[in-house]
Amino acid sequence: MKKHYTYLLPFIFLTFFTGMSFGQNIVKETQVSRQAGKGESLTSEKKYEHWKNPNGISDSNNTTTNVEFNKNGSTRSYNLRSSEYGFTIPTEAVILGIELYIKRNADNQGQNNINDEVVSLVKRGEVIKTNKSEGANWRKDDDITYGGPNDLWNTTWTSSDINHSSFGAVLAIINNSGNKNKGFVHQMKITIHYYVPTNDIDFNGKESYANFGNEFNLGSDFSMELWIKRQTSSTKKETLISKRGGTSDNLNNGYDLTLTGKKLTFSYSDGNIQAPQEIDNSRWYHVAVTYNRNTYRLYIDGILVAENSGPKPNVNSDAAIFGATRNSANLLQDFYDGSMDEVRIWNKGLTEVQIRQMMNQEIEKNGTAVRGSVLGLDISGLKWNDLEGYYQMNQGVDISAGKLADNSGLGKVGILTGMKKLQLESAPLPYTTEEDGDWSKDKTWKNGKDQQTPSSIGIDKKTVIEWNIVKIAHNITATDQNIILSGLLVDSKRLIVKNSDSNDGQSLEVSEYLNINNGAVLELVGESQLIQKENSVLGTGTGVLMRDQQGTGNMFNYNYWGSPVSTAGSEGSRTFSLAGVLHDGDLPVLWTANINGSPTSPAVTLSKRWLYTYKGRADDYNVWKRINEQSAIPVGLGFLMKGAGAYNAEDKNYTFKGQPNNGTIHVPVGGPGQAVVVGNPYPSAIDADQFFVDNAKVLKPGSALQFWEQSPEGKTHVFAAYQGRYSYYVKTGSVAAVRPPAGSSTSSGFAGSGNAEKIPGQYIPVGQGFYVEVNDKGGNIEFNNGQRIFAKEKDGESVFLRTPENNIDKVQKRTTSNANAIQRVRIEFTTPEGAIRSLLLGFTPDNMATDGIDYGYDGLNSDNFPSDLSFAIEDKKFVIQGVGAFDINKKYPLDMSLNIAGNIELALTGLENFDAPIDVFVYDAQMDTYTKINAKTFQMPMQAGQYTDRFSIVFTTDSTLSSIDQEFKDVSVKYLQRTAEIYVNTPSSIEVRQVHLINMIGQSVKTWNMSDTQYSQEFKIPVKDIAAGNYVIQVETSTDSYSKKVVIQ
Repeated sequence: MKKHYTYLLPFIFLTFFTGMSFGQNIVKETQVSRQAGKGESLTSEKKYEHWKNPNGISDSNNTTTNVEFNKNGSTRSYNLRSSEYGFTIPTEAVILGIELYIKRNADNQGQNNINDEVVSLVKRGEVIKTNKSEGANWRKDDDITYGGPNDLWNTTWTSSDINHSSFGAVLAIINNSGNKNKGFVHQMKITIHYYVPTNDIDFNGKESYANFGNEFNLGSDFSMELWIKRQTSSTKKETLISKRGGTSDNLNNGYDLTLTGKKLTFSYSDGNIQAPQEIDNSRWYHVAVTYNRNTYRLYIDGILVAENSGPKPNVNSDAAIFGATRNSANLLQDFYDGSMDEVRIWNKGLTEVQIRQMMNQEIEKNGTAVRGSVLGLDISGLKWNDLEGYYQMNQGVDISAGKLADNSGLGKVGILTGMKKLQLESAPLPYTTEEDGDWSKDKTWKNGKDQQTPSSIGIDKKTVIEWNIVKIAHNITATDQNIILSGLLVDSKRLIVKNSDSNDGQSLEVSEYLNINNGAVLELVGESQLIQKENSVLGTGTGVLMRDQQGTGNMFNYNYWGSPVSTAGSEGSRTFSLAGVLHDGDLPVLWTANINGSPTSPAVTLSKRWLYTYKGRADDYNVWKRINEQSAIPVGLGFLMKGAGAYNAEDKNYTFKGQPNNGTIHVPVGGPGQAVVVGNPYPSAIDADQFFVDNAKVLKPGSALQFWEQSPEGKTHVFAAYQGRYSYYVKTGSVAAVRPPAGSSTSSGFAGSGNAEKIPGQYIPVGQGFYVEVNDKGGNIEFNNGQRIFAKEKDGESVFLRTPENNIDKVQKRTTSNANAIQRVRIEFTTPEGAIRSLLLGFTPDNMATDGIDYGYDGLNSDNFPSDLSFAIEDKKFVIQGVGAFDINKKYPLDMSLNIAGNIELALTGLENFDAPIDVFVYDAQMDTYTKINAKTFQMPMQAGQYTDRFSIVFTTDSTLSSIDQEFKDVSVKYLQRTAEIYVNTPSSIEVRQVHLINMIGQSVKTWNMSDTQYSQEFKIPVKDIAAGNYVIQVETSTDSYSKKVVIQ
């Protein structure tokens, strides 16, 4: 509240004589009038009576007092001093300004010859140093006002200074002519502008501000940050924080943080930095300026919007002011019209991360550290003594009797001036819900009309604000939006994250802190996922996360699972039971001791007979440990569970319900030859490549992540008849499990007619279990938040291995940012039994892999099939080989095992990430032949046995050896079984010289010299006395040779 308190001294009758001093004996008569309400004014008049002065001052009630300058006398008067005004300003009043009004005139001879010499005020009996004299000429009729409503005459005033009997004014004049002249003073009136402090705070753009005196000299690295909400969208300059003008030599000293033409501007000494974006009055904005190592940076809502280099601000003794600045005349100007909150001034250049961490919360002292009041986490790299001043501006707490408390504890209190009401207190500190509703609606949020919805696009129109802090206390649904937050507190009710397509999903990412309070629910619908980043903390709340995953519906088939939630234990040693976490919708699943589950309603019934974990010797059936639904399973350990429906049942949806797993999770595994079934422990996908990186000291060199996939046609619980195999993944890529031959028997080593074509992706989905082998030392298998990523099965980014789909083409064509660099050659090998083995050869352009065994890039063949094909690396067998950059001259040996004789086949099934197609050949070292398999398969009848050095994958032919070339595309070579003849048909451009018949160990059985024979382009050669078996017909021409595998019966 601001008041004007005026005392009048009318009809002053004083006579000035040069060379004399003047005294006063004032008899006062005070008259006070009041008006109700704010804006109250007080007035008082003093009439001069009975002037007593030994130097001839009249004691009559003349209405004038004069000073007469004699021709030969001094040209300057002594001071005329007025005092004993009788002010009674309240003790708690804050003085805003002082006006001195003088009604005066000169006689005819004195006008334009008499001038001001001294115009000043008296404080505690002493004339202050400020002289307002302007040397103005006195006229015949004249009055003038010195000072003003915001002018303190460069002096600090209290109410007791004003109320003191000695308070008053002094006046001295000078006669410039040297002649006898007179000056007359009719009235000296002093008006005091003041206000009695209240608990109000509001920056009204006219007269309100906060004065901190000579504080906040920023002589080194510093930062300022605050929340602002403008009242208008005016383009006029408005000051947020300033320290310049006033007693400075010029306005180039100090600094100010302003809105200039709606743009955030920080001016320092004689330079400035300005944001390109405009700040309007639609909402609250968080603004910050930092200075670190000669660089200024401006942030709006935590987004860097401008930076440049410059010198630090010059130190001065001016007052630091919030809401206004002083000009060179020490008058206030450029008042801020709006609200401000949570002002912090630091003696350190804040980092972008620190600004973002503190933006949506107040801070508090935690020993020597700075802690966020909402999340309860220390701000890394900050100490409490880095603060120069901190102003929370909490109404009813921090504003009292016209003073703004300093929450830093340094006592740098602000004096509030001109505050007449309470400002908006609606900055998002943090965001809190107001009612049930949609995340994207303003009305959902408390003060939502004054705020931007959390996790929105920033002022630069491109940056998503990923560092908001949100508190949920209502039923809120976030639809079709990936949400990224610094902190999330689900205090009560339910937060649902979903996509409008129930089979799709969205991401919820929390980088700092998550807490789900007791009774509250965080529900992830469809493929929605929760990601907590590295160092993100999970609070102690016992509320639950709900996340669905689909498993096989077949009661005869296993899925390998991991649980994304847990229900017991402390951080680092959490456990879960299946009875505790597994639900059918909102209902816990039911359990039976029978060997078969059943699709009962409303909740499914599962058999507890088929629940297992695995940790121990690799590939040892006896290691499988039977558990039950009440067993405490350590988080990170995988488990096996069968479905509940018929063999052809559709996938079954399960709901995991419990506290979300978070942070670093270890699964200890013992020494050499050990393996374990682990499971993705998070309610998000994880990056298998990063999993390899984090477990380089534990996993077996050359081992792959193995994923079990079982055929939907399984109809038995008999282990020997299971129709399923493991697929493989390493950083080079992945391959599907071996596909057994249709109708094969168990004696062949390939049980049943199952089909397995899925290949695992780089991202392991929620709930997926998998098998890993450890090295000789063993140790802890590690999961951590750095592995977590949002990847959806719907988009082929991750694949949950439960039932097969013929989606190999889609998966092959899909690439990721990491996988794009790896060039892949995919090959399928068909055994004599008809089983199909997938092989992968991958080239790393960065040469992260070599031709030897490379951890994370090569996948050992862990199967034990009677007939199989592998890459041969250092006398070991691999289904995936990762090597260096593509080299057309390299050769990659194959290791072939055949249990029975019969036809084999190698086919090229895919090339990935090559700028141009490459040729792929199967090189037969025994036959010295190169068979190109880009367009047709390599086929050859083979005897049972082990072939370790015969076949290789190559990409070019040796010019001295035979090959199948483009010029032979019209060559036809056959063996005619009925007539026992070799049939050859060549284009006219090709001259045949010799024809060889070669057995499978590379021996030439017969040779026909065609050079001395007259033949046409089409001819037949009789074949006699040749044993039945597999042979190669080799046709040599004038330029090259052509080979064809045949069977002679």
